Amino acid sequence: MKAIFQKLYKNIAQIFKINRQILLGLRINKVKQMRRSRGFRSGTRNTLKIGKTVRRTITKTLRTFNIGEKVIVMHDASVQKGMPHPRHYGKSGKITEKRGISYMIAIKDGNKDKSLLSRPEHIKNV
Repeated sequence: MKAIFQKLYKNIAQIFKINRQILLGLRINKVKQMRRSRGFRSGTRNTLKIGKTVRRTITKTLRTFNIGEKVIVMHDASVQKGMPHPRHYGKSGKITEKRGISYMIAIKDGNKDKSLLSRPEHIKNV
């Protein structure tokens, strides 16, 4: 009896061009979940929060620093351009060179020397 039904399902599947396992109900379709996005600002809800009283001023953009000056990387969340990666928030280093509007900052991350490119809005004097 089972063999007759399987032949019948096989013929129906051929007629309608349906997979036989789906027709028999053997295959369970699993819902594929989307992978979690890990963008540049992910996990920074508190560190990059823009307050109600924060106003972007032109003086922050027009600040100048000298080469060899000690600075701290402090993000200004109201300006996305020229922001270093959030993992470097609060790190201190020396300015090594100027590139256009931005500055190259040499920092020490553990035992490794790294260089960041940042705009003056995200840099603060020590």
